[in-house]
Formats: sequence, structure tokens, C-alpha cells
Amino acid sequence: MNRIILVGNGFDLAHGLSTSYKSFIEWYWDEWLYKLRKSHGKTETDELCSFTLKNDRDVWSGFLWYYISPIAKYKGKEVIDEMLEHEEIFTIKICPLLENICNSIEEKNWVDIESEYYQCLLNTEQYPVKELNRQLEFIKTKLIEYLHTIPQPPKEDTIDALFKAPIHKKDISISALQHWYDFVSARCNYNEGEWAALFTNYEFDCKQKPFAIYGDMPERYGLQRQPHYTASEIERMFDLEYLPKALTPNKTLLLNFNYTTIADRYIPHTEAFSIIHIHGELSTPNSVIFGYGDDTDENYSTLEKKNDNEYLKHMKTAHYWEDENYRKMRSFMELAPYQVCILGHSCGISDRTLLNELFEHDNCVSIKPYYHVKGEDKDDYLDKVYDISRNFTNAKKKRERVVNKRYCEPLPQLKAE
Repeated sequence: MNRIILVGNGFDLAHGLSTSYKSFIEWYWDEWLYKLRKSHGKTETDELCSFTLKNDRDVWSGFLWYYISPIAKYKGKEVIDEMLEHEEIFTIKICPLLENICNSIEEKNWVDIESEYYQCLLNTEQYPVKELNRQLEFIKTKLIEYLHTIPQPPKEDTIDALFKAPIHKKDISISALQHWYDFVSARCNYNEGEWAALFTNYEFDCKQKPFAIYGDMPERYGLQRQPHYTASEIERMFDLEYLPKALTPNKTLLLNFNYTTIADRYIPHTEAFSIIHIHGELSTPNSVIFGYGDDTDENYSTLEKKNDNEYLKHMKTAHYWEDENYRKMRSFMELAPYQVCILGHSCGISDRTLLNELFEHDNCVSIKPYYHVKGEDKDDYLDKVYDISRNFTNAKKKRERVVNKRYCEPLPQLKAE
């Protein structure tokens, strides 16, 4: 039995890093303030907005250095909001896409930039598609620039343990329990070399040789060694003191949806582990996939029928064909039954097509979300379940595969230094 670990932005946030889209937009406005403070002109523009100073006497640098102390630590958004209140002095034009992004942050304190782009794309009478695509490309470029400023945090033992956790029976859907019994039966028949390889792959420390600990599991409970054990026989062995390490997955795939490599450092460099950056990574900007990923949406077919490739330019599904990552993911899914663990991925609709394939595949036996504790007696477990459910078309599989909250746990939250 294998495991696929889905890592999303919540994983980086759990390390105390400011990698949210909200933080990115705040940085973007800070960059604008810095740019205006250096400007010797009256108008400055980029793909998303323009700033014009109506004052005939000054340029931006002189005006801002006079009215804002050089040592004042104003946030860019604070200054720009103040400018917007004075149309007699400033002309500020903000494109609809950025305006929608900012409105979402104001209303919800978060934003899904890719979903906002898709909503604009569906209304190209108001938002010309080529112009909209240029704006999203610019946002992607700036996002990559911003993420390069994020530091690499140290590894944490509490999170490291999640990548090497055993597969528990209580996590497995009822209809897939036979897969779990087969998994345990196979471990009961491991030879000395196989136990040594498993412990080496997981970098487990053990004073005794693994075979000395686990090699006689059946015999301890009065069972004859045999190729396969019944469910009742396995239940008799289930209270072994050190069973957890014996039930780590055969193979683990880190399916990283982030552009950062923070999660990669938790993966041992052994044959049991592999990593796929399904949306590319910062070290190779041309690999970054940034757009919308739900080609099952009822409006998607409308975009296809327009017979204009500009409408599909930033659909994630098409970009999966540009490299082998998607094919590698599918190959892993076909290897054996697998558990999905979700570490900080929102499971939002902007990735619905890919998540649907993962969650509804016949080899998927369990979906285990790690939730976020918001305060005393408050957490987002149910919100995560709602988001996961939107990626299903088969209600029965959804009810069966999502792990009960009782058997889930919070994703450890680390403080920024």
C-alpha cells in the first residue's frame, strides 16, 4: 500500500511563512510605493494599474518624499488607499482583475487569484481575453519574484513525523479494508533483507535489527507462518507494541502543488520516496503553471466552443501535457492502492480536475485531511471536508473515503522567527 501526500500553500503557512496570495498582493503594493518614491516622472504604469500625479510642480519622488517621511514605515496599500480618496490630486487606474482580487481580500481576508481570473474570463465582453491573459502572466511573474524573497525555514520534527507515519486501519474505507489486510499480511512475511530495506528507506533509527523486532509477529500470537492471514488473525496481532513503524507505506509520493521546495526537504533521498512538482517550481520559472484547473465546469465547454485558443491559454489541464509530471503521477496511482494525505492544500475548485482523478480513482482507499486549529474549540475540519467534497462526482466514494475527524489531527503550526 502506498501514500500520496498533497502539499499546498497551507503547508508553507504552517511554517510561519507569508506565502499567501494576500501577502503577495500586500508586497505588490509595497513595491509600487517604493517605485513611486524613486520616480522622476508624473505617470508610472505596469500591466495592472497606472498612477498619475496631477500636480504640475512635482514629480512622484519629490511629492512623496515631501509628504511622507523617508523613515515612515507605511504599508503601500495604506498610502494607495489614501490616494484613492483624493481624485483631485491623483489619477489611479486599476484593472478589473486586480480590483476583483483586492475586493476579495477586503471581503474575505483571502483570495484565490486563479478563480478570480476564471470569473473574468467568463465575462470577456467586459474583460478582453488577450488583455486579461497579459495581466495574469504579469501576476505570475511578480508572484515568482515575491516567492524568491521567502526564506527557507528549518525542518521540524513534528512535521517530519507526518511524512513517515504508518497507515492505520481506522483510516481505510470499509470497502477497501481487504487491501489493508493484504498489506499487513505482506509485512508479516517480510524477510530480513526486506525489513532492513524498509527501515533504511524511512531513515528509522533502531538499536536492534528490524527483523529481530518484527520478524516473528505471527509466532508471537500462536500463528503459523503462511502466505496470507485472515482478517481475524491480523486483528489478533494488532496490539503489537511496535506495529506502527511496520506499517509505513511501501512508497510515498510527495505531490507538491506549491512552487516552493520547503516540503521537499522532509522527503528522504531513498527509493521509497519521490517528488512531483505538479505546477512547476521557482528554480525553473518556465515550468510554473498558473491558471485555472476545472475543465468539468459547465462554463468550460463554452470557452472551448469559442474556437479561440486565448480562452484556454491559462487552463492548467493543457499545461500538464508540457512535461512528464502528470504522466508520472498517473503511473504512481496505478501501482497499488494508496492513501491520500492532505497537508495544507485547500482542495479548491481551481484544481478540481486533478483532484477528482486522485480522489475517485479505484486505487484510492483513504483521504486524510490535516486540519487547522483556529482557536479554542474551533477548527476548519468541516471546511476542508466541504472543499474536498466539491472534487467528487461520486457521492458514495466521498462518504467512504474521507477519514473521520476522530482519526485526523491538526497540521502543526510553527511560529515565524
